[in-house]
Amino acid sequence: MNSVIIAILAMLILSLLRIHVVLALVVGALTGGLIGGLGIEKTIEVFSEGLGSNAVVALSYALLGSFAVALSKTGLPDLMVNKAINLVGKEGESAKKTGSKVIILFVILMLSSFSQNVIPIHIAIIPIFIPPLLLVLNSMKIDRRMTAAIITFGLITPYMWFPVGFGGIFHEIIQTNMKASGMSISMDSIPAAMTIPSLGMIAGLLVAVFFTYRKPREYDDKPISLTGTTAEYTKRSIAAAIAAIIAVIAVQIQTDSMIFGALSGIIILYFSGQMKIRQSDQLLTEGM
Repeated sequence: MNSVIIAILAMLILSLLRIHVVLALVVGALTGGLIGGLGIEKTIEVFSEGLGSNAVVALSYALLGSFAVALSKTGLPDLMVNKAINLVGKEGESAKKTGSKVIILFVILMLSSFSQNVIPIHIAIIPIFIPPLLLVLNSMKIDRRMTAAIITFGLITPYMWFPVGFGGIFHEIIQTNMKASGMSISMDSIPAAMTIPSLGMIAGLLVAVFFTYRKPREYDDKPISLTGTTAEYTKRSIAAAIAAIIAVIAVQIQTDSMIFGALSGIIILYFSGQMKIRQSDQLLTEGM
């Protein structure tokens, strides 16, 4: 049977099974390319060329955002937040009991950095992680402007420097626009170029932490209403989430495509039972 017909049938069947239309299109294209004998790398190349530069970026953002929403349903971000809060102390505990300011600031830095490349939930880390820590930060008399500077550094510098997750999309935008301006560059050269602004971000972070906002600052303790819902998690859901993250990073590096990297993670979450077919349309639309 003609590979084009098979690709169209695959897309239609997945759509009838209530798989999101974007996933159905990507899987159908991949099926057609493989059956047509193009191979995985050539299929991805042809697929990306057919979309055009802007569409590749848009679809990458859409699928990565969808993967982030699906990942949040596994409870992995909530587990990380709970572990971090247990490390620095619960609401209202004394600064002496929760340890030094270095620990809590380092935890905020690491989680905000992970939200760009490792667990791509982007700025959603702020409403998840910061509100439960406000009373702890108040008890330590940490200047919130310092906290904001650390979060800003974590949300920006990792994706400027590392071509994984949102960083892969950012680097692809740079490469595409440089080529459109008449200068072709390789993806490998972008991290080196981004070292200059990244060093500027590091310098700004050090100035904010050790000079500008290092003095204690007092805030009034006010009750906080946490309206967000916390996802339940099990060992199986966490294992599936970790496997999906590893797959996303590995496939992206191997194929140099964020689209198929995110798709691999979504497929793993599907087959592990963490995403239900009836929920796919809602989750993927929310992520987009």
